[in-house]
Amino acid sequence: MSLVALVLGVACGTAASAPSGTETGLLRVHDARCLTTTVHVPATAPSEFVVEHSGHEPVVVTIPRQAISVQVQPGGRVVVPLNPHLAGEFDYYCIDEPSHAALGGHEGAGLLTCPLDPGALIEAGSSQGMLHLERHATQ
Repeated sequence: MSLVALVLGVACGTAASAPSGTETGLLRVHDARCLTTTVHVPATAPSEFVVEHSGHEPVVVTIPRQAISVQVQPGGRVVVPLNPHLAGEFDYYCIDEPSHAALGGHEGAGLLTCPLDPGALIEAGSSQGMLHLERHATQ
């Protein structure tokens, strides 16, 4: 097990709710924990991914480098559209809604963008993972 996998495992939960590894187009969260450590969006799939929340409190999933933040209600499922012209690896963060708001995540633009720096999100106790987005053909 790599050091990164070990750290993510500790940050994202206990053995009972351990990260599920890589998912294609799906991010599973439980409250402020990312249960999926890697989301892969292949070039052959739509330029989007789905967030499924099995917890009891609202959670915010944010991808600062893509200026994306979405709030997901308990038991909810949200489709997150991605820019089809971008490709690469992007960190995502799962954080409870009150912590996101306390960090200023809603200032100015609501949940449409997240002005937060990844360091602030990590310090606030968010969990994180990696989005692997393959380049999609332009339409």
